[in-house]
Amino acid sequence: MERIRPNSQILVRESRQTVNEEYQAQISRWIAAKVRKLVLEMIKGSVEYQYKRIWEYCAKIKKTHDGSTMEVMFTPFRELGGNPKFMRIYCCLGSMKKGFKDDCRPIIGLDGCHLKGTYKRQLLTAIATDPNNGWWPIALGDIEREATGLDRASAEVLPNCEHRYCVQHMYQNFKKKHTGLPLKNRLWNIANCITEELYNKAMAELKDFDNWTYQWMKNAPAPQHWCKAFFPSHTKSDMLVKGPRGAQFAVDMEKRNCTCRLWEISGIPCCHAIAAILLKNEDPREYLNVCYSRGLFLNLYRNVLQPISGEDHWPPINNA
Repeated sequence: MERIRPNSQILVRESRQTVNEEYQAQISRWIAAKVRKLVLEMIKGSVEYQYKRIWEYCAKIKKTHDGSTMEVMFTPFRELGGNPKFMRIYCCLGSMKKGFKDDCRPIIGLDGCHLKGTYKRQLLTAIATDPNNGWWPIALGDIEREATGLDRASAEVLPNCEHRYCVQHMYQNFKKKHTGLPLKNRLWNIANCITEELYNKAMAELKDFDNWTYQWMKNAPAPQHWCKAFFPSHTKSDMLVKGPRGAQFAVDMEKRNCTCRLWEISGIPCCHAIAAILLKNEDPREYLNVCYSRGLFLNLYRNVLQPISGEDHWPPINNA
């Protein structure tokens, strides 16, 4: 057990080799695999047992984290005395919820990944950005199958909100038919355009370079979903965007914007604004949007997660 505890991914052949070296005994692959499974269950606990206690776990979370939302969906009881089948769980901790509402910018990122445990499921996450452009988790969900129809669901639940797409995900589809570093760079350059004029220029250059790729871009989702030139400024969410070198732009110190739009979109003075600020012998940090303030950052991380006691102290639930 002590050999497996720090290395839960130990291979069956490694287990057989360990037994041979320490006890001078030979065991079959079937026995080694069976023992490994039993030992992992002793260490981590039975998966089925943990699922049966999901309601008690949710009750404990609600008790230790005020304002939390824990929702479990399961199939109905099929017969008297039978067990329900777990389908999905939604978790939104009260402290994470409060931190987002009070101190984060109005932008939510949605993503998902596949879980590779005993049951092949999918984990969905909703995250925000903190005042230091770090990730702030809002909610998560564990579902029984791959999520589809996210665009339609977002449009129904949040009809008046701007919807953006991940350019990295776009590129994963893009490179299936349009390979090579030159085309990759052109896709990212178009996404990073910060004015509509620069976007049109970059698209025209792409058409001259590779018309087939240009047509793919024209048939892609509308640029307001993935190109910085069309993003509104109220979210202050732009990160890692560079303006074109050698271009000239006008800076309005009073309105705190620049015609390159980078200051307006991100809330951080662009290089043109910084030059103008330094010319006035002022500190560029004083021109940061309030969403990046140190006070807001410290206030956000006052929302802490509380430890919970072991499962022996979880409140009993009748339907568990």
